[in-house]
Amino acid sequence: MEVEGWLIVWSRGITIKAFNKNQISSHIIKQVTFSHILQLHYQICHLNIKAV
Repeated sequence: MEVEGWLIVWSRGITIKAFNKNQISSHIIKQVTFSHILQLHYQICHLNIKAV
């Protein structure tokens, strides 16, 4: 269910500050496809960012 939260946040193009710590720019996040989001989610899930 956490993946759904990521999809909502990323599809809106919202910049999460924690991403900046990992040197992931906001414009790249906006251009990421849903398939890539699913893959990236498992790579950065350790950040434990909650989608509001």
